[in-house]
Amino acid sequence: MKLFFRWLISPCLFLSVATSALAQEGPDKQLLFGKWTETATNAHRDVANTTFELRPDMTFSGAADMNHKPFWSYAGTGRLMVIS
Repeated sequence: MKLFFRWLISPCLFLSVATSALAQEGPDKQLLFGKWTETATNAHRDVANTTFELRPDMTFSGAADMNHKPFWSYAGTGRLMVIS
């Protein structure tokens, strides 16, 4: 269950970190945009796949499946917030 939770929450955490990094001066912001995938297998040999894409216009989308059966997809638009 711990591995599954980490796999499921990782796209959400990435989006949070990415938008925070975009609000700051520093590294090339273009490096944050792209598509990421992750595959994990638990002790029961269940295979979980997830994809996440962040585009320069701040739209994002992603999907997850378990044993090649889709169970979650999402999309939206993010915005930058500067917290000081």
